[in-house]
Parts: sequence; structure tokens; C-alpha cells
Amino acid sequence: RVRDFAALADRQGWRLFVMYGATEATARMAYLPPELARTRPTAIGRPIPGGALSIEPVDEWPGDDHAGELVYRGANVMMGYADSPADLALGATVDELRTGDIARQGSDGLYEVIGRRSRFVKMFGLRIDLHQLETTLRADGITALCTADDERLAVVAAGQHDPVDV
Repeated sequence: RVRDFAALADRQGWRLFVMYGATEATARMAYLPPELARTRPTAIGRPIPGGALSIEPVDEWPGDDHAGELVYRGANVMMGYADSPADLALGATVDELRTGDIARQGSDGLYEVIGRRSRFVKMFGLRIDLHQLETTLRADGITALCTADDERLAVVAAGQHDPVDV
């Protein structure tokens, strides 16, 4: 869809900036320049001026040595979470934002989000950790990949298994 919107922008004479961010960093942390929207549509781009992105290693993302958790640092990162007035008196307690997104940096310097560190879904009022479900199945000798939306949980198991066991 990014390519489609970039083409529309070209036809209508406006510029498309793809933005990436989180509320904890006052919304924007990275941007993809308009001239790259057609050639790198899956990238979130580069850090905003005054910000910095890095990739921190994580154990739970096997198979890609260059992938890790995307961490943002910048003056726009929130001060922290407060549960009481005493917490507010502490001032800033956070200097980085661990996004929970799994990303990698391309040879062109652009960042691309490829997954989430924690894979939680909420179904029927229950919070389900898909990673934990896969780990539990693995402990029982079942290699599986789990995915879900708001209404369905899908478990794809490798090998020969009785569906009752999965």
C-alpha cells in the first residue's frame, strides 16, 4: 500500500512521508523520506533529527543474526511511568524506549520492523502469549507456530502429531 500511496502522491503533486513512532516518544521516532517510499516500502526509515535507533540482541528471535529489539533514544522519550506523586518527584527515569519491535537495519542504513518481541493477543477477554504457547508445545515435543486475530487462534504443528495432542 505504501507504493500505491507514493504513486498517488507523485500523480497529485504532494509528498508522502511514512512515519514510525510510539506514544511514549511523542509519536514520531523515524521517518521514510518520500523519495524512498517506492523502492523501500517496508522500511520505517531513519531516526528523526535528534533521535537515535539501535538494534539490541534478543534470545527469542532465532534465525536472523542481524535482527533484534529496536531501541530509540531521544529528547522526545517520555519521562517514565508514575503511580504516585513521589514517582513524579523523581523526574525523568527513562532515557530510552525499548519498542518491543523486532527490526533489522539494511545496508542502506534504513530500519525495517519484521516482528514483535512479545506476541500477545487478546481473545474473548483473555490475554494469550503466543510465544509462551509455542514454548509450552515445544516442551511436549511439538514444534509449532502460533498466530491469532481477535476471533481465531491458529496452531501450525510440524511433523506427525495427533490433533488431540496439539
